[in-house]
Parts: sequence; structure tokens; C-alpha cells
Amino acid sequence: MKMKKILIFLIFMLQALFANDILILNSYHPNLTWTYHQVLSIKNILQRHVKKDVLYIEFMDTKRFRPTKNNINNLYNFYSNKYKDKNFNIVITTDDNALNFVRKYKNTKLFKNAKIFFSGINNLSLKDKLDKNIYAGVFEKKNPIANYNLAKRVDPKLKTIYLLADNSVTASKLIKEYKNAFKDIKDIKFVCINTQSLEKMKEMLKSYDEHSVGFVLALVGMRKNGDFISFKDVIKELTKVYKKPLIIHTSAYIDYPNIIGGNCVSGKMQGMGVANKVVEYLKGKPMKDIGFTIKSPNQFYFNMKNVKKFHLDINKINTEKNAVLINNPHIFYKLYKKQIAKILLIVILIFIFIVIIAKKNYTINQLNHKLKKDIDKAVKENTKQLEVLQQQSKLAAMGEMIGAIAHQWRQPLNILTTSIQNLKYDFKEGKLNDEHFIENFIEKNKKTIKFMSKTIDDFRNFYRIDKEKSDFQVKEAIVSVLNMQQAQLKNHNIDIYIMGEEFICNGLKSEFQQVILNIISNAKDEFIARDIKDPNINIEIKERKITIRDNAGGIDETILQRIFEPYFTTKEQGKGTGIGLYVSKMIIENNMDGKLTAKNVENGAEFCIDFS
Repeated sequence: MKMKKILIFLIFMLQALFANDILILNSYHPNLTWTYHQVLSIKNILQRHVKKDVLYIEFMDTKRFRPTKNNINNLYNFYSNKYKDKNFNIVITTDDNALNFVRKYKNTKLFKNAKIFFSGINNLSLKDKLDKNIYAGVFEKKNPIANYNLAKRVDPKLKTIYLLADNSVTASKLIKEYKNAFKDIKDIKFVCINTQSLEKMKEMLKSYDEHSVGFVLALVGMRKNGDFISFKDVIKELTKVYKKPLIIHTSAYIDYPNIIGGNCVSGKMQGMGVANKVVEYLKGKPMKDIGFTIKSPNQFYFNMKNVKKFHLDINKINTEKNAVLINNPHIFYKLYKKQIAKILLIVILIFIFIVIIAKKNYTINQLNHKLKKDIDKAVKENTKQLEVLQQQSKLAAMGEMIGAIAHQWRQPLNILTTSIQNLKYDFKEGKLNDEHFIENFIEKNKKTIKFMSKTIDDFRNFYRIDKEKSDFQVKEAIVSVLNMQQAQLKNHNIDIYIMGEEFICNGLKSEFQQVILNIISNAKDEFIARDIKDPNINIEIKERKITIRDNAGGIDETILQRIFEPYFTTKEQGKGTGIGLYVSKMIIENNMDGKLTAKNVENGAEFCIDFS
């Protein structure tokens, strides 16, 4: 017996080791509540037995993209190419279309070696067709008679039941299942409204029978004016026309208008059922012994809000002791009365405590009033000091920018000087009589002067005094700073790269640019001081974060925590004020609600400005 347990354990470990490609293939869209509950239950169970990175999840979305022959072939080609390097050992399908898809392509490379597990299958005839050595899973068997009996209790004079469906493959199977269940009932009229058109369904429900109940079979594929509409919006639209109770067989949609409840299948229970079968297989149980679950784990659900809306007596319409009642304050109190009593006791104790300390509040308030005055005075002094620091930092930056202008203008001034000096020789050679020569001379020098003028405009815009915060484009602001620094960076052979998407930020653009200039200038100074070969700066913009990374060797770990302190500098006396990074941090964190941090990375330092 002990040896058998060891053998089973070893088999489980081997299968868990080698079954490292598991595909969860869903018929519908992930936003569909039914599908969401199935997938979530499957993942929660499997992730306790296999690694997360072995699970692959796909959604066929066949409610919107009908499973036509052409669509199915295209989808297979897409999956086949996407997973050409994968060898799926296990494939889990949810609902009929995904299982049909896998069956169609079972003998292809994509699924050839896979064991197939399924949940939410309406086609009960498959229990006699599927090979139990390859397939195992949970069928979704409704209980139409239970919901019929509920409808009779809701309206003892019941004459008509409307079967509401969306004309999908699933809907067709459900209608067939319900009609077969009701074939011997003669005293009730069953009206089947099977259409994708919301307008047509509303029109057919306008003249509804006063003694009627609606059965919601499948409405997730409905369209309004040709466009898909959510299940919740479908129910809202229908209840504008049809004012009678609705009964449903899927617990995922119980909390919608006019839905009083029903005997329901559960996406969560379906997902748990198939996931547990997969775990059994991983533990070494043969597929043929895992088999099929035919009887769904169904349960009655009631929405007490809508039960009360239709003035129904829950004790008369509910015949099950284990029914789930939602939106029921009495049930809430019954379930949690001990917790409520504890909370009330805590509230009383808190009230007593408040009464005790209330007498001390007057004295505390007097002290607070005096303290507030002292704080206000200190804040004003600190604000004034910060303004002085910002101005000092601005002046330091101005020195940087004047140097930048000098570098920017050096080449164009040389060009102008050379052009003017050559004019004398051109005159001697008679070139001035050539009309094209004059035009080219003027055009060439106009471009040079225009470039110099733009440099001055950029400089003036950088130091423009912004009085009010406004939205500005972050990447554009950074590029503007780099353009002004271009000549200096080029002069020191510093390469700078910027990548990422543009985003909008709110603040003073010139202050933000001052921060970027401070960081770039510090990196440039380190490159020069350390004589770095192939110096470069990389700026990456991603998800409202700006990362500035250099290869200047990094910041000494002993001072890394102090670099944002005021007047702290590592430069020689007279070469640094020590206020640039301090003011930069104040601008980002106090004025722009962001965060500025620094750390060492491989071969350099990284500054991160985070607005997320």
C-alpha cells in the first residue's frame, strides 16, 4: 500500500514536470461573466499544482465572431502559427464552440498529443460519442422542469412562458432541451422568441400575456441597431417592454432587473469541476476513470430585491432549504449577527472614549491654535527660502544655457565669417554678376541666421516665467532641452537617445525643463570628470514615467541617500552649488505631484521621474 502511494506520487511529479504546456481555450469573450467565472476558477485551482508560466489562455469570442467555416479556419491558422513551438499536453475548453474546435483539429500538430478536458457543454449527446481515454469533463445540464415549477408558484394562474434566446448555437441547443422537457405539458403556452435583434424581440413582447413569465435562456449575443449590446443592457431594454418576472438558469446574471431567480448552473462550479478533473489526471488517475460529470451542480438562486418588487412570498416560491438568497438584509443580519453585535459594542466603547477625551479637546485646541500660528510663520519662511533656492538654481542653469548658446552659435558664426570673407574673392572673380550666385548666397546665410535666431527663441522660452500651471507635452519639453544642449553634448562626444510615447502632464513647463537640464548637466559633468569612453545618456518614457540613465560610473553608495539634500555637492568648491537636485525634487514632488528618485544601475546612475 505504501509503495502504491509512492508510485502515485512519483507519477504526479513526473506529469507535473513534463505537462508544462496547458491551453485554456474559451468559446466566448473574457468580459462575459459566465466565462470569467469559469476561467478564474480553473486558474485558482491549477496554479496550486502547476507553474503560472505553463498556462496559456485564449478567447474565441464566438458570440461576436460566429464560428463559420472560414472564421474557424482562420482562427486555427492563427493559433497554429502562434503556438508552433508548443506541444500542449492538456487542453481545457469552456463551452461548446471551443470543444467543437478542438475536436475538428484534434489530429493536427497543435492538439495531437493533448488530453482534452471540458466544462459548460450543452450537447449532452457527446457523452456517448467522445473517447473517454482522451476526453473528460463537466456537462452543463439545465433543469427546465424545476424552473417551470417555480414559474407556476410565481403565478398560479400562469398561461404563457416566453423562451427568450439570441439565435446562437448555444441558444438552439437550449431551446431544444427546454422544448423536449416541456413536451408533455399541455395547459401552458410556450412562446419561443429566438432572434439576435433586440428591436424584434421587444416588438414581439409588447403584447405579452398578463399571466406570463419570461425564461432567459441565452441573450449574450444580442444586437441593437446591428451592434452588440451587453447582457445587462439587453435586460434593461427588455424590462422597459416586458414588466413580468424573469427566470434564469445561470447564476452569473442573477442580480439584473426583474430577474427573480431560478434553478441555476454556475460558471464557478463548472470551472472548479473541470479543474479538479485535471488535477486528478496530473496525480496519475487514468482518463477513462476520470470520465464525465453529467449532472450539473445546480442550485436555486433568488434575488430578494426583485422578489419583493413583484410582491412575491419567498416562503411560497422557494421550496429548497439550501437556496442562495441575494440582496436580502434579513439574511445578512441572520448570517452576521454575532459580528454586528461585536461592531456595535466597539462603536459604544469608541463613543465612551470620545466622551472621555472631549473634555481635553478645549485645551488641545488652544495649543493647536498657537501651534498653527508658529507653523504658518515657519511655512512662510521656508517658502521664501525655497524661492531663493529656485532662483539660485535658475541662475546656475542660466550659466549652463549661456554656454550652450555659445556652442550652438560657434559653427554658424564660422560659416557666416567664412561666407563674408569669401565675398571679396567672389567679387574679384566676377561671381557677383551671376543672379543665381546672389540668390544662393542670401538663402544660405538666411538659413544660418534663422538657426541662430531659433537658438535665442528656445533660450527665451526656456526662461519664460510661467505664472500658472498648464498642460504640456512631456516628450516635446524634453526634446526642446536636448536641442539647446545639442552642441555642448556633441562637443564632448556624448550620445543621447530618447524613446517612448508622448503623454500630457500638468505644471510649469519651464520648471520641468529645469529638472531635465539639471540631470543632463550632472551626467555631462561626470562624463568629463571621469573621462568616460563612449559616454551616452538614454531617456525612456513609459507609462507616465521618465527614466534617465547614463554610463558615467554611478553615484558613490555612501552619498546616494544625500544627493537630494540642499547644498550637498561632490564638486570642487566654486564649481557646484548643491541646490540643483534639491530644487529638482521640490519641483517634481511639491509642484507637480510626482516622485523623483535615483539609484545605481550597471555602469551608471538612473534618475526616475514618476507621474503615474
